[in-house]
Amino acid sequence: MASNLDLFNVRSSLFANDLTCQAGVFHGEWQKWYPQSIVGTSPLTPLSAPVGLGLNIVAATNPSRPSLTIPELAQDLLQIPSQIRELGELLRHPSKALDPSGASDTYLGIKFGWLPLIKDLQDLANLQNLVNQRDRELQKLYSGSGLKRRIDVASDTVTSSSSQSWLACATINASTTISITDARRSWATIHWRPTQPPKYHPHTDGYNRQLRKLVLGLTPEGAVKGLWNVIPWTWLAGWFSNFGNYLQQFSNTVPASHDSVCFMSEVHRTYQVGSTTYSGTPFTSRSGTGPTGSAVHVRKTRQVLAHAFVAGSMPYVGIDKLSVLGALFAQRFLRR
Repeated sequence: MASNLDLFNVRSSLFANDLTCQAGVFHGEWQKWYPQSIVGTSPLTPLSAPVGLGLNIVAATNPSRPSLTIPELAQDLLQIPSQIRELGELLRHPSKALDPSGASDTYLGIKFGWLPLIKDLQDLANLQNLVNQRDRELQKLYSGSGLKRRIDVASDTVTSSSSQSWLACATINASTTISITDARRSWATIHWRPTQPPKYHPHTDGYNRQLRKLVLGLTPEGAVKGLWNVIPWTWLAGWFSNFGNYLQQFSNTVPASHDSVCFMSEVHRTYQVGSTTYSGTPFTSRSGTGPTGSAVHVRKTRQVLAHAFVAGSMPYVGIDKLSVLGALFAQRFLRR
């Protein structure tokens, strides 16, 4: 189910000053031009909901979700000795970095070795903040009104320009440039409610232990998520589906249920009037300046995602994914 709302707001005047020509003096010629000409320049296209967004939002907001997992942390720590050896080998023989295979080994080692380790260490150093954040979520969950979460999905800004022609008077044509800026953003909301009373009273020893277990992934669903992530090549499966998030949909260490995910999108278009040129035969004269001002056209859409399901799609192959594929190709086919 989807709905949308169009709003048109005049931020300032879009009327011309007096224009003088053979036929005499004309006042407010742009009243004939505004707003039909600028509204019809191009349609406002909102951002659409990504495939499988409902499931991704459920997994990202589940009160039982882990922030860290022991299997992933253990894998990163066990790789440290080999990574140090590879770093030492690179320092002794820096020319290997110029070889396609050696450069790809170094890149993949950084991306899948050092960077995940650094992130895990940062999360461990930030553990108390993660625990406090989860504490606030649980307090809201059991507050009576439930836990409401909002997740930003995407945003972009596109600027273009166009030229609008209009008849100033019987003998003079005018052409006015318009700068058009589309600011688009989208977000999703979800509402969680507890299905059972809390097991522990807040800020007791049992409650604090539960918080740390949730954050550190010391739960059945945390173990499943960690084991899935350390299985070789599951990161590649994540490019084509969100099956990994499907495992988190049923995390229920904190018994809770959720409403449908609501996806909302907004397009905020600003029309800014620029310069005006005049032409005609015969061209006589004009007084004052051309039209000035700006206007805003807003479109808001709302869509309820009824089901959270596993979705498969062709991934967007950006620079990050292309670099990984290129490094894997070099490892396989360009090794000396």
